[in-house]
Amino acid sequence: MGKNVQVRDMAIYLFEMTFIALFGAVLCRETEKRTKLYITLCFFMLTFVAGIRSVNVGVDTEQFCRAYQMIGMTPWDNLFSSFRYEWGFLVLCKVLNYVSVNPQLLIIVSSILINVPLGVFIFRNSSSAALSTFLYIGLGLYASNMNIMREAIAVSFVLIGFEMLKANRSLLFFLFVAIASGFHQTAPFLVILWPLWRLGFNRKSILVYVILFMVAFIFAHQISNLLASLVGREQLYNSEFTGSNYFGALLKALLALFVAVIVLNYFRVGQRVGIQLSNVDQFYCHMLMFWILFSILGMQIQIFSRLCMYFNVFALVGITCALRFIENAGERVFMMLLLGVVALSYFIIVGLFRPEWQGVIPYEVGVNFSDCASLMR
Repeated sequence: MGKNVQVRDMAIYLFEMTFIALFGAVLCRETEKRTKLYITLCFFMLTFVAGIRSVNVGVDTEQFCRAYQMIGMTPWDNLFSSFRYEWGFLVLCKVLNYVSVNPQLLIIVSSILINVPLGVFIFRNSSSAALSTFLYIGLGLYASNMNIMREAIAVSFVLIGFEMLKANRSLLFFLFVAIASGFHQTAPFLVILWPLWRLGFNRKSILVYVILFMVAFIFAHQISNLLASLVGREQLYNSEFTGSNYFGALLKALLALFVAVIVLNYFRVGQRVGIQLSNVDQFYCHMLMFWILFSILGMQIQIFSRLCMYFNVFALVGITCALRFIENAGERVFMMLLLGVVALSYFIIVGLFRPEWQGVIPYEVGVNFSDCASLMR
């Protein structure tokens, strides 16, 4: 009986995935115009559902909504000294309070800031918009974005910065990383994308990463304590304090490894037939390695798993770029279906048996559509 209730409570997400899959089937032969229409409709739906959610949907949503109201009542003179939040989040909340004191406005605006840049990112970089969008929900990124609002906004600015990297506009890349840092204190770490963009990826790279994986697993607690000491947050990020959901982190690490094996295999297939990997392709390989790295660290220290958000988002398009090297159409369709089934199964199994991992089940609507004017009060 409990499972049936949970299936009902996660029905909105299953509907979204069904819509994405069925509508995506129409785009078997994608054109830019049809892809743009597809992305627009899908991400309007995703943004709308995330924006009208209740404060009870998302582990930290209620906390942010309470902060929103307190920030609105705090004078500008005392704003930055009164809260632990970053300057970007404080300014956003303060400005939105001039429009409405209703924290639902924060949920709506943050959903736009999170999902619109991601939709643009998929449109510009994915070789299969339908698969990338489906995986956005199936791999748990959509749920995560409704949990960790500040970091999710930071990820969006990093994605904009990525477009600057591609255009060789390094100063603008650093600018967007700085803006991202205004929403989450971990974002400055993303300056590492700049050298990674210029660094090739080969067998030696894999060996280096394997060594990093082993070091991370063995010395995770020492690394955590060192970083906590460097940033002066010993009490909050101390390994004793953060703990670990080992089984959940292990499952996520295995998922990251599964995706990485597929991507690296098909990139290798392309190289065997004489196709030179682009800078973007090699960059995605680095992103997958960092996704695995922080998944492994997360097995020991849970706080590290949050850093996966900066890297697994690139897997959404990296997967599709790897699959384009499959010459046999039947094999390509099979791999897309396999990835879709794995992602759907992962989402449903976690939703049924560990809904607290996703933090967005059951889903509740927080907007009273009969009194929408309340959003402007």
